[in-house]
Amino acid sequence: MRRVYPGRFTTWTLLHAALTSRLPADIVHCGARVTGLVTGPAEHLGRPELTFADGDTTTSTATADLIVFADGRSSTGRRLLDTGRRLRYTGYVAHRGTAPAVFDAPDDFLRFEPGPGAQFNIAPVPGGADWTFYLDATASEYTAMFGAAPDRRTFALAHHVSPAARRHVNTQATWLLPPEQAATVHITAARAAVPVSDIDPPTRMVWPLGCGHAVLLGDALAPVRPHTARGANNGFEQAAGLVTALTQHRRHHADLPGALNGWQRRHLPAVTNTLCLGAVIAVRLSLGQAAERAAPRANRRRSRRPATAERAEAAMNISDVLNAVVDDLLHVTQAGEEGLRDALNLVVNAAVVYLERGWLDANSCVARDRLEQVAGSSYDVDLDTILGRIDAGS
Repeated sequence: MRRVYPGRFTTWTLLHAALTSRLPADIVHCGARVTGLVTGPAEHLGRPELTFADGDTTTSTATADLIVFADGRSSTGRRLLDTGRRLRYTGYVAHRGTAPAVFDAPDDFLRFEPGPGAQFNIAPVPGGADWTFYLDATASEYTAMFGAAPDRRTFALAHHVSPAARRHVNTQATWLLPPEQAATVHITAARAAVPVSDIDPPTRMVWPLGCGHAVLLGDALAPVRPHTARGANNGFEQAAGLVTALTQHRRHHADLPGALNGWQRRHLPAVTNTLCLGAVIAVRLSLGQAAERAAPRANRRRSRRPATAERAEAAMNISDVLNAVVDDLLHVTQAGEEGLRDALNLVVNAAVVYLERGWLDANSCVARDRLEQVAGSSYDVDLDTILGRIDAGS
């Protein structure tokens, strides 16, 4: 299916250079690291105060009415303001690269889904082709390839990409991709990688601080999975909405706390929805199985996923047991054709599919998607029809 979208393809490097070149020279100050955020002293009217480390021993401070943290997935602002929300690695990596124009670049965006645990996207950009290769990897495998754990190295730059990581991606490209796409990967010199992570949905974007406020936006608020195509878009929309809120305050004398709370109410639901959508898409693409394989015993019901033959045998056994339980329940309750009978039959069929596919824990974000897959593989009607029968007989 072909869809036409306005605009053109670019890269983060080109976009960053284009945006920063438009900033006045005295706006950006480099070489200082944020180390603290407190309510400032009375002489600064109790406004929020940032502390900076300028080197090993020198520190400095700055105050403002509003502090905006847009400092990315490893946000210092999130660590200072929303300490309970931490990134969780999901078991797969986005390997990235920009290949030179040695081959004819594709005319349009192309996506390949060669099998479970892999997806490849490629698009033409100025001077070549930009590609992203999603591959499953356990946390220990990521650490071996990029020199630090995924919760520590949340973005692997070119100098972090080890020879082992390069060989791994090249090998997978040879096995899984068409020859032209594999060759494109092989000739790519500068590469990067991002461990795909989840985070708990935020409950707020605005924090009152003394006589001022601090806010989080974009990836600083909540990094979303790249399959959603909402990472940069969320940030752009939130930033534009913040400008509107501040304009209402400056030009029209709107109450600043009210304007910021309105901005938060408009944008927070989209973030929560996108976080759930990312998990749904990953399940449909069978990405992130490595996280389940590597999970410690305390975090799941089994220490490892059964091999294919073992899993099939276990599915047959559990199906027999569940059917026996269902027959006994139906006998003692004298249930009719709908209601309890349909509900129990759905449980039996779902249990077998869940076991076969390694879904060992509940996940509200993907619950309906899982049950729709059960209906598609075990019934000749859709999920809504099955649920309707259950509701009708209850």
